[in-house]
Amino acid sequence: MSLAERHLKILGDMIEISNSPASLEGKLKGMANLISEEFGVDNCRIYVTETEGKNLSMKGVNNRGYSGEEVAIYKVGSGLIGSCALNRETIVIEDISTASVDELLLLDEADRYASFSALPLIDQTATYGVLYLSNERPMVFSDDENRLLHAVTKVIANTLREDGFHAEAVKKVKEFIVLYDISTAMMTTIKLDRLLHIILTAVTMGDGLGFNRAMLFLVNERSNVIQGMMGVGPDTFEEAWRVWDEYTRGGKGLLELISCQVKEGKVPSSRLNEIVKTIRMPLDAPCIVARTVREQNSFNVAQLDEGNIISQELTEKVGLSAFASVPLMASGKVVGVIIVDNYFNKRPITDEDIRFLTMFANQAGLAIGNSLLYSDLNEVHLELKETHERLLQSEKLAALGEMAANVAHEIRNPLTSLGGFARRLYKRLEGHAEKKYAEIMVKEVERLERLLTDVLFLSKTSAATLKSQNINKIIDSILLQLRDELKAKDVELIKDLTEHLPNMHCDSQQLKQVFLNLFTNAVQAMQEGGTLTIATYLVTEDEAPYVTISVTDTGGGIPEQSLPNIFNPFFTTKDTGTGLGLSITHRIVAHHHGEIEVINRPGEGATFIVKLPIKYEETEE
Repeated sequence: MSLAERHLKILGDMIEISNSPASLEGKLKGMANLISEEFGVDNCRIYVTETEGKNLSMKGVNNRGYSGEEVAIYKVGSGLIGSCALNRETIVIEDISTASVDELLLLDEADRYASFSALPLIDQTATYGVLYLSNERPMVFSDDENRLLHAVTKVIANTLREDGFHAEAVKKVKEFIVLYDISTAMMTTIKLDRLLHIILTAVTMGDGLGFNRAMLFLVNERSNVIQGMMGVGPDTFEEAWRVWDEYTRGGKGLLELISCQVKEGKVPSSRLNEIVKTIRMPLDAPCIVARTVREQNSFNVAQLDEGNIISQELTEKVGLSAFASVPLMASGKVVGVIIVDNYFNKRPITDEDIRFLTMFANQAGLAIGNSLLYSDLNEVHLELKETHERLLQSEKLAALGEMAANVAHEIRNPLTSLGGFARRLYKRLEGHAEKKYAEIMVKEVERLERLLTDVLFLSKTSAATLKSQNINKIIDSILLQLRDELKAKDVELIKDLTEHLPNMHCDSQQLKQVFLNLFTNAVQAMQEGGTLTIATYLVTEDEAPYVTISVTDTGGGIPEQSLPNIFNPFFTTKDTGTGLGLSITHRIVAHHHGEIEVINRPGEGATFIVKLPIKYEETEE
């Protein structure tokens, strides 16, 4: 066989090994054995570039060449192999006895051979590794052998390049599957808490992004702060190992695990989660998290220094040191930040990790933006519903006013006559058995007169007569009227009236009607006695002072089904009464630019709270 035929056969055998279905390690081992045999070298090793081009790992070695003492991993630039990779040039030491000092410094203690060669596995753009040859005796390769070795390195480099393409393709497919599963899980809910839990669970699961801990912060533009919303991750090393072990043995996929947690409808509590919820950072702070929002950029902080400032709360409360922060984008703006770290296993966060996390954050940001939009729409819907209910209330009152005017015109004069005759009969029938019938007539006429008075009050649109009044004095005057009734009904009165309340501009007669209605309703709710508690106090909202009056009874509360209607005209839960008292009360309070609400305690009682501004400008109705 001629020299050319031999060289072609060697290259053919190398290509055949490269195209075989064996694993990369199997291919490289086969190539190392072939090179060792054909070139007559004792030790043939193939090192492959890893860790983003920072290290060289031994992936292939001939059967009789590796003693176990050789260095399996080199840093690029270190030693003979590392220098070859760094400079992308062949380094040959034909005889160690004649080697220079510089050449000897490149050798390791484990290199106990006489001759060495390191050939870079490269193409025009990348360095894939190093082919390392060593021999127990001095060896010099001929020009033909050097040319053949150069061709061999091209075959090995091509093998490594194709394997890298395949590995990258597999990685991309896996990333797309993970992103699809996470996206599918995020589509199962629009509720913010569940959505945040899905996002952070995906970030910390092994089949997801695989970080030890993840924290999510949202931007609050109203308060100009970044506020902690949720944290997911183990609290201790023991818990971390237990969680990882359970996950490894569980056999469930990412989507299945996340879906199970979503169905539970509950976010697991943890110390990390509770701590994160307490953290607030100003948007204009110099820390990395605030910069992530302002600059719309990701940060990978390997260690803290003057240029990598983070919140003191994060360092002290969470123990954050090496971490990464990625913005959550929605509609062209940052809505939040995800912070991740590997607190327990200390695995460095790579640029590849940041790339994948950023891809995920883009999806998560859109989901969070939709959730926040849904929340805003829901608030608007509730406001519209409340406005609609107020309009219906106004329409009811307007219709009632029109009806009241007609009713008053038709029945007031006849009712007055009937009342007068009934009272005359009652007085004249003194001592007669028929007097009880006259008494019933008088009471019924008086009830109708009260009803007519209430209806006419609702139909009035006249402005209040405002004067400076003390609310405690108005309340005391009403309680004085009810003193006998309270005693008769066995109702204990507790007054907690704040002294020295400022006077307020109000119509005292109208407010007397308000308190008379509220106090009377409270007493009537306590048929078997009880406690009536009346309190006054001063509150300030939006820099405006308000006098607040609370009326609390122990009458068992209001039926839940009746609560939405208690301020509607003619609605009552009592056998007697017009059903207009609370409607009139509501109208008077609203006319004074105030608010009235009820706190119901089923089985115990109810509290009506009236809040009135101390001073307001009267407007036309």
